[in-house]
Amino acid sequence: MFKPAGIDFIGIAEEEAVTPLDYIADNLIRLEFNLVNGVAERRMYVVKARGRRAGYFLEFDILSGKGVVFLDDLPRPQPKGVWERRVDALSGGVGAIREGNIYLVVGRGATPLLARAAAELSREGLRVLYRVFSRDATAVSAMVEKFGGRAVVQRVEPQPHSYITHIKGFYDNLAEINPDVVISEGVDVEFLMYGSKARDINLYELGELRRLGIAAFINVDRDWGLRHLSDVVILLRRGEAVIYSPNGRRTCRYEQDPAPRLTC
Repeated sequence: MFKPAGIDFIGIAEEEAVTPLDYIADNLIRLEFNLVNGVAERRMYVVKARGRRAGYFLEFDILSGKGVVFLDDLPRPQPKGVWERRVDALSGGVGAIREGNIYLVVGRGATPLLARAAAELSREGLRVLYRVFSRDATAVSAMVEKFGGRAVVQRVEPQPHSYITHIKGFYDNLAEINPDVVISEGVDVEFLMYGSKARDINLYELGELRRLGIAAFINVDRDWGLRHLSDVVILLRRGEAVIYSPNGRRTCRYEQDPAPRLTC
């Protein structure tokens, strides 16, 4: 009756199984709510759109108070040009720091090394966003300044909500701060809070940083499967640094005096 009259019809059903309505409808949208490790996930799936190719499928996230979120439409800074910088703290072991490279630092006690690297990179004219998950942001900011540099230091506190909210907040920071370098210290907290979804978070974030040409330093106590996403892996243990890079494996000293640095 509605079709010949040109009247649009929107039907809402609670059915989870396939019904005759699925075949009659021109467009079919499914809404889901799940709790995974205490994290709420709300999603919208477009599983049918008449006129589109067979098997057409789209997935979107729904955030409380914001509705459907399209990650591809979130504001982002312009991609960086080609750049590289050498810094005393790291370049002795990993060479020049380059745009879009992912540096995974595995081990505790990396804060002084990363803070000095942040200071040196900022003195080279690069904007640094330093994210801390398990330390006091004020103390880290003071340490960067002690080494003669400046960084935007933020404390990140994952909460048991949709991990897409976490990703959106990260993209909002990129658009606002427009960093050349992002340092994330203590990322283990994401894996403890979000479980397996933390891998999706880092996959999104690291992929975006690489695409934008932003160098990233990720510090963890264990690699959590992030090694294969990284260009350079630095394993810190007992004053030693084992480095894996496209140039192969090398062992360096992690010196603290007179200032933290890798010496090879």
